[in-house]
Amino acid sequence: MIIPLKDRAKYATYNPENPGCSKANPIVIEETEGYVHLEYEILDALLRPVPYRCADYKVVKQQLVHQGDHKLDVLTVNIYSSPIVDIDEEGNFVRGERVLEGTEEYWFDITAGFDAMAF
Repeated sequence: MIIPLKDRAKYATYNPENPGCSKANPIVIEETEGYVHLEYEILDALLRPVPYRCADYKVVKQQLVHQGDHKLDVLTVNIYSSPIVDIDEEGNFVRGERVLEGTEEYWFDITAGFDAMAF
């Protein structure tokens, strides 16, 4: 799935009104195979789109939530920054230790793939 750059711009800061940033407005994945892998690809596309946002992140929790007939997967991520503390002799930025900036949740409707696996 390719997310156009113009659509990625709205993810420069976390906003619960953005698709995928709330239980009420999940990103719908209609793939029936490899849908979990696709969740991680989408997450990477949303959190690493230069020049808008280049967050260092770590998924700390993944949880399946049943909402009526829908199956939602929520990925909870810690967001980190690495401040620039110096510039070396070659002009490269030297980054300090990662700093935890906060936690964000990304919601995916995986009903199609989940139901396809049901026997």
